[in-house]
Amino acid sequence: MYCKDCKYYERIEHTEGNFTPKKVIYNPPATIVIWNDDTKTIVKTTDGEQFDPERGYLQAYYEKHNNMSKTQGNKILHDLRKQYEEEEWNH
Repeated sequence: MYCKDCKYYERIEHTEGNFTPKKVIYNPPATIVIWNDDTKTIVKTTDGEQFDPERGYLQAYYEKHNNMSKTQGNKILHDLRKQYEEEEWNH
């Protein structure tokens, strides 16, 4: 699915830099973002995780923007989820 009709895509396609998506493909369990510098970022859900296209795009953008590998990005997101769960548990 090409996301040219979504308002967010239309808003960011006019930005400068390498973080502008040329094409977004949702193919559960993967979200594939092809950037305007012709690189691509592929994000996949893990076992038992529900596919969420918005989350997939945001994770791909986060990895691209911070120049992270999948392993680094996944570790940070895992740590953030763990911290959130611990805070929720303590309340």
